Amino acid sequence: KADLFGAVILDDFDALLEHLQACEQAGVTAEGELLCLFNSIYAFQRDHLPLVRAAIGHSWLGQPEAERRVRAGVKRVLGHVGEVLRRGVERGELSADLDIRLTTEMIWESFIANYRHGLTEASDREALTTRLAAQIRILLAGWRAAA
Repeated sequence: KADLFGAVILDDFDALLEHLQACEQAGVTAEGELLCLFNSIYAFQRDHLPLVRAAIGHSWLGQPEAERRVRAGVKRVLGHVGEVLRRGVERGELSADLDIRLTTEMIWESFIANYRHGLTEASDREALTTRLAAQIRILLAGWRAAA
């Protein structure tokens, strides 16, 4: 059962990554690209919230294989987020001193934490996206000022 569930989770990440690549647009800021990216994830997963909840819970069971499978998918998404931030640094909109790894992880943790609102408060995608937009704006604000 666990192997089948793990395969479903990884297939979900594969489909998700296809949607994320649609957000790579010339002339868009890092913040704009991140919002497009995470709005795409919320839209993609909104109808799959029970699977999202199960995947998160499954990864917390302390079973190394379950954790490894989920982390493999997450790592791919984090790599995409990191690339968005790198492009922001290259364009000069974000400081070269930006800790890309830490900022990527903080954005991801904010994103994941927001699912609690979607699951327990029946927040819609717009509410989740608005909340994440404020979180990303706060996380990047100091790095814009230093740019």
